[in-house]
Parts: sequence; structure tokens; C-alpha cells
Amino acid sequence: MLLGVGIATVTDLELNFLGSQLSAAAVVTTCVSQIWTGTMQKNYSVSSTQLLFAAAPYMALTLGAGAFDGHHTGPHTTASAW
Repeated sequence: MLLGVGIATVTDLELNFLGSQLSAAAVVTTCVSQIWTGTMQKNYSVSSTQLLFAAAPYMALTLGAGAFDGHHTGPHTTASAW
């Protein structure tokens, strides 16, 4: 299976500007998030689990607001024809 994934990845290569920009944005935001998480852990002397527990409600609200905003899929996500 690993060999098949490797072959598919190498042979199905397609680059475009938008994809490159989105990839770069994903890498930058992940780096910032990791640095911020480490800083918060040191400043407040908490474990990663404690920090995640404290941040989880805010992340859930953000996700919920994005899922039901009506901007991407119509009235809301559940109305989409999957």
C-alpha cells in the first residue's frame, strides 16, 4: 500500500499558483501555531493536554460558526446535497 501511495504521489503531480499559495499558507500557520503553543505552555506551566482542554470550546465555536454561515454551501452545511 505504501508503495502504491508513493507511485501515485510521484506520477500524479500537478502544480498551480493557487495550490502553492495555499500550501505555503498552511505551512506558515502551522509554524505559528506550534510556536504559540510552546510559548503558552512555558508561560503558564501547563501540559499540551491542559492547553488543548482550555482552547477546545473556542475551537468548537469557530468550527461551528464556519460550518453554518451559509457562505460556502447555501443556507447551511446540512442542506448540501452530498
